[in-house]
Amino acid sequence: MSRPDVLLIDACDAARYRLRLALKSLGAEVRQARSVEAALPTLRARQPDLIITAPTLPGMNALDLLALLRTGTVKTPPPLVIHCPDGDWPLAEAATAQGALAVVCGDALGAHLSGWLQQAASARPPSSDAGPLKAQPRPAGTAPDAAPPTPATSATLPGPSPHARPTARTHCWGQTLAGTLLGLLMGLWMG
Repeated sequence: MSRPDVLLIDACDAARYRLRLALKSLGAEVRQARSVEAALPTLRARQPDLIITAPTLPGMNALDLLALLRTGTVKTPPPLVIHCPDGDWPLAEAATAQGALAVVCGDALGAHLSGWLQQAASARPPSSDAGPLKAQPRPAGTAPDAAPPTPATSATLPGPSPHARPTARTHCWGQTLAGTLLGLLMGLWMG
């Protein structure tokens, strides 16, 4: 079986880097984009097995991406996981109702990533390894309006183990603010 193909969409360079390293350590091939608009050519060139996205992005948010996938040229859009490293997202229920596989907060992504990658790679149709994004035929015996599996939300996912060592969280806003303050202080000190 080939490596799972993941499309990672996040405007924060640090968050994308951290997730890319985690995905690569699990054997995934990772394509990255800073926004939905930047991801569209990549998505059209080759459908990924799994999409991991931040909830808020420049231009479009994760709900816009879900709507775009549903109304696009594919009948079976790839599973989409929305990762909220900073805490709960108020639109999590709306996202799962619109077809997101899961909305996870904090470190819950790491706990489920390996299973989602295996599930996505095993569900890949044989013809999706090459070529542009095309509509996939429905498997024989499936009802046209079959209900999708119930998606997981951050409320149904187990949190990190109480014995787990705390890890440093990367927040773009915090890094930007700290860098700005450090620059101002150095400017005052040098002046």
